[in-house]
Amino acid sequence: MNARARIIPSGLTAALLVSGEADLAVQQISELKQVAGVEVVGPIPRELQTAAVFSAGRWAASLKPAQADALLRYLASPEVAPVLRESGLEP
Repeated sequence: MNARARIIPSGLTAALLVSGEADLAVQQISELKQVAGVEVVGPIPRELQTAAVFSAGRWAASLKPAQADALLRYLASPEVAPVLRESGLEP
């Protein structure tokens, strides 16, 4: 396995599955799901993961602070949670 193992500095590791260059890809589920023809088997055990936390904010001098705040509230709402989960993210 080590003979074929490599670190991919950028891009989608799952693309190597489709091209036949790899038999296994380890990457965020949301990234694996972007590549057609790849079966996401599941996450690696939690104790082996490092969580990637995404945050959002707005510029303090925004010309449209109310609209920006509304968008941020919407993105954090329970209504968006199923969409995030479907894409491989955990709200």
